[in-house]
Amino acid sequence: MPTPTASGPRQSNEVDRDHAEAGYGMAPADLVAALRMMGAAGCNLEDSDHAGGGLRDPDRQAAWLRAVRQAASDDGYGLVINARVDVFAGPFFAGAGPEIQEELLPEAVRTTIPVRHEVC
Repeated sequence: MPTPTASGPRQSNEVDRDHAEAGYGMAPADLVAALRMMGAAGCNLEDSDHAGGGLRDPDRQAAWLRAVRQAASDDGYGLVINARVDVFAGPFFAGAGPEIQEELLPEAVRTTIPVRHEVC
């Protein structure tokens, strides 16, 4: 259902970014069904806790992402899930100068890619 905005009625194809990135608080199977019905090729699912501030618990977020991936796979839906991992890279590079970052970046990529396949 469209919701009003300051500039007038919200079109049904417009979404609230914070709610979208949190999966609208929907169960994974319901989120996947809604995305498929809209014809979405992919989605961006963030780990920000918009209600409480900060980040969601990493284990709970990973479990939720796995459930979204599984729901899409079970439905034969090749949904592309973009899950933020930059919060994990920040501490990896903290305080490192450019020469160290150049050395560490390949390791960050090497260790991030398997997590992507495992979680998503």
